[in-house]
Amino acid sequence: MKVSAEPWARQVTRVAAYEALGRELCVRPLLEWWMRRGVEVVLPRVTGKGEMVFVACQEPLDAALHPGKWGLSEPLGEPVPIESVDLILVPGTAFDRHGGRLGMGGGFYDRALATRRLHTPAAMCLGVGYQFQLLEEWLPMASFDQRVDLVCTPQELVWCGRARFF
Repeated sequence: MKVSAEPWARQVTRVAAYEALGRELCVRPLLEWWMRRGVEVVLPRVTGKGEMVFVACQEPLDAALHPGKWGLSEPLGEPVPIESVDLILVPGTAFDRHGGRLGMGGGFYDRALATRRLHTPAAMCLGVGYQFQLLEEWLPMASFDQRVDLVCTPQELVWCGRARFF
C-alpha cells in the first residue's frame, strides 16, 4: 500500500482500523508497520446494532483478537475514545474520487466518523479498497453518509478535496 511511503504516515500516533472481513482489502501489514514504530492501533468491537467501539491492540495481532459477532475477529479490553484517534482506516464496497463511500449497510463507520468529526472537525479518514472499488462517477450519498478524505488502493492514493494533513 502506498500509505507507508507518505511522510504524514510517520506522524500518526494512534490509528483506528479494521480487521478484513471476506473480500475486504487486508490492512494488517500496514498496521504491523505502524505498530513496529510505536503507533497505537485500535480495532473495532461490535457492541450493538450499528454500534461499535475501538479497543487498543498489542502485537502480534492474532493474539489480541478473539471471535466476535458476524465472524469478525475483535479485540477485548476497554474502549478508546474515537476522539483520540489521528487517522481512521475505513473499508467499503465502493469509493469515488470525491470521498463518497458505499459501506455494507450497517452504518457502523458512518456513526464512528460522525462522532469523531463532531469533536474534531479536522479528523482524517482513509478509505481502503481495491482499485476496482474506486469509481470515477459520484456515488449516491444520504445525509448521514460520511465522506472519506482520501482513498487508498494498492495502486494509488487519492486525495478527495480536503487539505492534506500532518
